[in-house]
Amino acid sequence: MTNSNLDFKNSEGQRGYISKENDSDNNIVKNNSETSLLDYDDELAPRNLCERWFGPIREGSLRGSTLAMASITFGGGCLAFPSAIKNTGCIMGLIIFIIVAAISYWTLVILMNAGIKTKNYDYNNLILKSMGKKFVTFSDVNNLILCIGVIMSYQKFIYEFALSILEAFFGVKQDDKNVKIYVILICFILIQIPLTCLKKIAFLQYVSIIGSLALIYSIIVIIAKTYSKFLINKDLGIKLFMPIDLNYLNSISIFLFGFCSHNGVFQIFVELNRPTKERYSKVLNRSFMLEIALYSLISFSGYFSFLSTTRDNILSNYDPNDNLILISKIALFICLHCSLAINYNIMRLSYKSMLLADDSKHFPFFKDLGLAFATLLISNIVVYFVENVSTILGIVGGISTVVISYFNPIMIHILNSGKPKSATSNLLALLILIFVSLIGIAATIYSIYDFIDKLVNPKMF
Repeated sequence: MTNSNLDFKNSEGQRGYISKENDSDNNIVKNNSETSLLDYDDELAPRNLCERWFGPIREGSLRGSTLAMASITFGGGCLAFPSAIKNTGCIMGLIIFIIVAAISYWTLVILMNAGIKTKNYDYNNLILKSMGKKFVTFSDVNNLILCIGVIMSYQKFIYEFALSILEAFFGVKQDDKNVKIYVILICFILIQIPLTCLKKIAFLQYVSIIGSLALIYSIIVIIAKTYSKFLINKDLGIKLFMPIDLNYLNSISIFLFGFCSHNGVFQIFVELNRPTKERYSKVLNRSFMLEIALYSLISFSGYFSFLSTTRDNILSNYDPNDNLILISKIALFICLHCSLAINYNIMRLSYKSMLLADDSKHFPFFKDLGLAFATLLISNIVVYFVENVSTILGIVGGISTVVISYFNPIMIHILNSGKPKSATSNLLALLILIFVSLIGIAATIYSIYDFIDKLVNPKMF
């Protein structure tokens, strides 16, 4: 039996390790850290099929890790997927969906293999070892942009849901600008600031999984209503192909954004019971299949329900008084606030990396509060003027998502492949890198232009 320690930092910046005890007979690996000691893995005990699939979900188990991995990716951005299909047509939308999904899966595998090969389970440290300190700073900047984009997209959905809920229960008009301002201020001061001040967010992580279940519920409702809605709107006609125009860039950005989970994959690995490449591959494959299934269902069910009238937030297409949809909006209003706080915690780590010399330090309370206040104030101001969520996703889903989820992993692959840069596999990776980067840059430029244009000619969201 041999022992080796894999050094890592957990999500709260606390030092820990993975102690690998490789038994030649059963190849058991146990997880250990300063904050968590798992001496017993219930997956090793004999269980029947019902217990394996429907028994209690243990922290670090395959099922628990699969749900956690899916919850990183499965956010409110998927509510904009049907509009992405509308902008491209069914066939082109499906092709773009498959291409983005394939590249996303490939780059996730790259990160997993690079981390296991180098025994480095920190995203920034992996970039540091592969590309140098300047790229770490570059990644931190893009991570900040990506996270604030996620926060703004959540805020956009939250306020739309809040206005719809107020209309359903109190008859408040959604196009009332004063009500919109009051909703933003109340959520900003009474909910968002207190939640983002939480540094230990373990409870919120479980709420994030509940948020994923709320989205799954929404998808089930959308599917159940597809046929009846299609009968009402079928005269609008199904579009297999749409003329290629700048709307394609927004659609690509929405899909790129929807599959972005790369900066959280190592957190899942280090918390997995008996973390081996084989077990993590199972988690990655299962979570990705779940995402593909859910994303494709909401994309096409949502589009077929409303065709050319499909909105950026598919739930806003439904009658505000629809009880099933209203339940979904209430659940997502709560859960997306918690997901917002989790994403700010990722921003906090980048703030620490950029502003503190020693990343083991913490910001003083008032400085931390000031950063949270300034970040959320800026995001809320932008959200107030943004007409639709696809503009937000287009901006951050362009350059920033491409850098975090595609550019960095592909560069890590090329630099650590051990093959000449002229090797076929490296040249293919470089071509994919160039293609995705150009699309990302173009999408961001167009989305910024579109935002400024709509700011000059404002409309109510």
